[in-house]
Amino acid sequence: MGFGKYSQYNVPVSWGSMRKLFFMLGMALLLVACSEAEVVEHVEAFTIETMSDTPNSSGLYVKTGYKRENSVVLFKEWNSKLHAEVSSITDFYDLNGNYVNTIVSYTFSKELKLHNTIDSRKEQVELMEPTTILAPDISVVMGETKNLTDEEKERVRAHVFKYVDELK
Repeated sequence: MGFGKYSQYNVPVSWGSMRKLFFMLGMALLLVACSEAEVVEHVEAFTIETMSDTPNSSGLYVKTGYKRENSVVLFKEWNSKLHAEVSSITDFYDLNGNYVNTIVSYTFSKELKLHNTIDSRKEQVELMEPTTILAPDISVVMGETKNLTDEEKERVRAHVFKYVDELK
């Protein structure tokens, strides 16, 4: 039995086999679409004020200094999984701009939506020398993230992972 105008090619095609073909193509497309992960990455270099962890007697949080930070935040979502990684280098300074210490940190979190399962860990190490790159100087306007070029983002990414890879 032929199929419409294509019957001249003597290809045996029936409605049943066409439905099976379309069903299989649809399933293949669905599998491909579901297996692709949505990935978002942010690479930043910034300087901000640090505040006390607890309020003072007046109920106000007090400025304690500054921090310069390089960070790479990676977020993936696919199928029924959420995956987040934060890798950072943070240099801390007191109110007078004197260097205090550096914290290199790696935080990983994975959540399975279907099973409500969360797996996470945090690793960090303290260094005693300024380590961030490309973050604005403390004397520059505070709280602004430096707009990095693609080349600068790659430099920051490589710099952060050079230190963080030792923690993993």
